[in-house]
Amino acid sequence: MIQQPAKLGLYLLYLALMAGLVAWLILPAAPAGFDWDDTWYLWMAEWYSGRSEHRDVAWMMMHTRQYPPLFPFLLSLSGEVLIGHAAGLVMNALFLAAAVTVALAWLLDRGMPMLGALAGSLVIAVNPVSLEFIPTLMSEPLFLLLTTGALALACRGSTGWRTWLAIGLLAGLSVATRSAGWALVAGLMISLLAGDGRARLKFFLPGLLLGLLVHFGLKSGLPAAHSYLEGFAENRGNINAAYLLDQLRAIWAGWSAVWGSVPFALAMGLLVLPGLALGLKRGRAEAWYVLVSILMLLAWPFPGQMGRFLWVLLPAALALVPLSVSLLPYPAVSKSAPTVVLVLALVLSIPGGLWRTVDRLGNPPGDGLDDLSRLADWTRPEDRQTALMNLRVRRALLDDADKISGLTGNMQCIYSELPALVSIRSKRISFASPWNSLEDFAPDSRACRYYYLVPGALPGADAQAVQQFSDHYQELFRSSAPWDETGELALGVFYRLDVKPEIAD
Repeated sequence: MIQQPAKLGLYLLYLALMAGLVAWLILPAAPAGFDWDDTWYLWMAEWYSGRSEHRDVAWMMMHTRQYPPLFPFLLSLSGEVLIGHAAGLVMNALFLAAAVTVALAWLLDRGMPMLGALAGSLVIAVNPVSLEFIPTLMSEPLFLLLTTGALALACRGSTGWRTWLAIGLLAGLSVATRSAGWALVAGLMISLLAGDGRARLKFFLPGLLLGLLVHFGLKSGLPAAHSYLEGFAENRGNINAAYLLDQLRAIWAGWSAVWGSVPFALAMGLLVLPGLALGLKRGRAEAWYVLVSILMLLAWPFPGQMGRFLWVLLPAALALVPLSVSLLPYPAVSKSAPTVVLVLALVLSIPGGLWRTVDRLGNPPGDGLDDLSRLADWTRPEDRQTALMNLRVRRALLDDADKISGLTGNMQCIYSELPALVSIRSKRISFASPWNSLEDFAPDSRACRYYYLVPGALPGADAQAVQQFSDHYQELFRSSAPWDETGELALGVFYRLDVKPEIAD
């Protein structure tokens, strides 16, 4: 039996090792703007910083999109984020390392063998989905820490008021971090009401209220903007049997992506589902949290991101595995089954998971592209040549976006198929182009004077259509597609949407 001080020392050592590993995976910081969410986190952080230089642009950008405020508020404390966000990524590395360490302690408390708990916690940090997303600024690491901490405390069975006040606070702060935090609140509430935990509600609810006050306090004064929850509500009319079947396929694809292969996704599903059923029967908070989250995902209108949404459920899902084991015959043998599966999943996924990333980071792209080496476009593709071309395209897009500020006024707005990238690089207001093809463009209805066209992202924008558009409107610059040796195909074209004088005449 490991004594408490020694156990604490081991956890601190594990925390330091995980923080170092994650920091190495994400630094030097990849440029923001390619992953959409990171841009709005940065604009919100810029607003919370109180700096005046880009305040007007941040205010206008927040009219188009906003996210829960806690992560961008914390991000605003890390420095001038529009100049460099490495400090924010280091903060995220600490959040993720802490979440993984709490998950390790939780799995050991639930009776999982040390090797299995270590493998499970490592899978949380370095599965193929996490390796794709952790180099970007996003709220998932903080959300993982808050939800895992709340559930780990709840599962200890303490009746103390301080514990349940803390659990409520963590649940409220999870809502302030991601909309999916409401699933944690629901799971904890159902668990308390279904069992003998009603007396703990008088401690849990004040903590929850305090966390929600942080959420609404940070949101107060922000402009009204379309939120994910509104999109969720608007999507209700689309839900039917065919829609739900497609969502289930997307959830399965996301679960498979997390584990790196279908066989291990199936094996882990079989290890989690019996524990989920038993946990629901016993009113366990982590079981209800997983179930409510899955029900939300069935209606969530973003099926392409299921892997990312399921990643944050891994600690709770793994904590259900010991319950599954308790249902199996031959306890001595069955108890080792999860450890075997987790270790094999970790080891066998390494060629396409951690090892591929480590190999790419150890063999940077060169050709002046090394500063982009943390982008998933470089670390995740199986073929190195494809990854190299990805970076060349990214570099060309960055160069284009950097030119725009010198060609526009400070408060000019710009349409684009890449509004996030354009806004964060040019420090200008940028909106998604409201037309579905160049044929749909209506000059009289435009609100912005400028347009950065990305032909590859707009249906039907072939070379002929782009040239016809350039014949009518003032082209300020264009860049060639790196994959086109002839130089005839455009990667991006920047327009002032004024009709050429000869056309107007």
